[in-house]
Amino acid sequence: MARLFLLVLSVSVISAVRGEVFENFNQCNRFFFNGRPVLGLDIAMNTPKPHDGVTISKEELREESVKLYQEIYNILHNNNYKTDLLKACSQDNINVYTLLEHVKCGIDQVPVELNYIQSALDMVIQQCQDLSNLVTNDKLKAKLETIIQTSKEVKEKIQDFRNKPDSLKDPQEDLNICLSAYEAASPAYICQKYGDKPGDNYQFATLYDRGRRIPLYSAYKMDLTGNTKRTGVIKYYEPQLVHAGLDSEQKDVKKVKESLKKYNGDKNCNAKYLAYRERYKLRWSQATVDDFTSFDQGHLNPAGHHAEGDGSEATMTFTNVAPQSKKMNNEAWSKYEINLRKNYRDELAGDLNSVTFKNCDHLYVVTGVVPGNTWQFGRVNVPSYYWSAHCCTRMDEGPIQSGGAVCPNRDDGEVEEFDSVDELEVKLKTLIEKELHLKLNNPINIFDKCVPQLTRSKSLPSIPSDSIDPLKPKRPKEYK
Repeated sequence: MARLFLLVLSVSVISAVRGEVFENFNQCNRFFFNGRPVLGLDIAMNTPKPHDGVTISKEELREESVKLYQEIYNILHNNNYKTDLLKACSQDNINVYTLLEHVKCGIDQVPVELNYIQSALDMVIQQCQDLSNLVTNDKLKAKLETIIQTSKEVKEKIQDFRNKPDSLKDPQEDLNICLSAYEAASPAYICQKYGDKPGDNYQFATLYDRGRRIPLYSAYKMDLTGNTKRTGVIKYYEPQLVHAGLDSEQKDVKKVKESLKKYNGDKNCNAKYLAYRERYKLRWSQATVDDFTSFDQGHLNPAGHHAEGDGSEATMTFTNVAPQSKKMNNEAWSKYEINLRKNYRDELAGDLNSVTFKNCDHLYVVTGVVPGNTWQFGRVNVPSYYWSAHCCTRMDEGPIQSGGAVCPNRDDGEVEEFDSVDELEVKLKTLIEKELHLKLNNPINIFDKCVPQLTRSKSLPSIPSDSIDPLKPKRPKEYK
């Protein structure tokens, strides 16, 4: 049984941090993970072991096939492509419109057997490849290439499902070397590294729950000046969650698999065993794109709180998202995120001592989730609530204002806002005790002295930053 501590973001040292990016890991580590747990927040959890839930299920295979069917349908019924398709089909006697029927029949057969869908995918790959060689419309060609790639990926998943051996791993191997994140501590402390500028580029920090395969919170500094970018594709993974010795920088799935293949070769890990295969290792260590079929990939640190560039792109990692209601994400929570930045950017007239004055030099945000009691495919926890806390500071005065919000992770979820982080902390304590059936003996303290006039409980001494490993942290002393 491992212990999880949600750590304090210490505002008392914020004024010493300049710029949006930390120059090295130790600086990021000291700032976000300074060894002081939030008072009273002590969530016990089990670190998962490799299990069948890591491999794709028939339910997931069917959903993947349905998405492919929809992509093919959209292309075949797009008037912009119809002329090019008919011309190409007549040149090579191809009847692409039968593809839909074959894929549909294959989908219907998935719960019983997989031969039909596999044959249908072979047909899709072959005919789309033939068409791609014939058409001249570049956009249509790109669409066909996407269909081909998606079909190959679904075929690979079917093969994994069929070839699942009785033994997950080779009992003769050194499990500590070959198994993904074998006996790694939970949670994982991640300083999110992204960017190709000289030196290290640590953009923000995430506390990642290995057992639930979701981030518990992401802490960051909001960009109040640049032009933001709210759109993007979640595509990056954290290699060091698979094996601690791998790269600490976010990578896309292709590069992660290349790293794992090289690792297996260097360490003599036989990939004939399922648990040593690249895709299995990745899915064991963290959530992947396959885990969000029924939910949005809900950002904790949103792209819209950063200027277009590395800061925004760094948020596009699966260690920064959790399953979120599509309606709640795109309506109530999205509105809150947009308004939070807008409100603190705007110049508001008023006395500097007024609680309505919101012009900040710096705005620090911690956004997290309350784990729930339901799971996606038995692998990834679906949070019951999303919450966010913020602290507004001025260079000459320090912290001047705080606030927060919480929202149920449901289609009908409504955002409840709080005028201070203290009020949010009281609400969070109630929600955590209710959802996780815990009794918290101490109050929750997300920020340290965000509002100077409020007296906080005394913190424990900080643990030196160089004693904290981001992936296997040493355990702080517990509060009594």
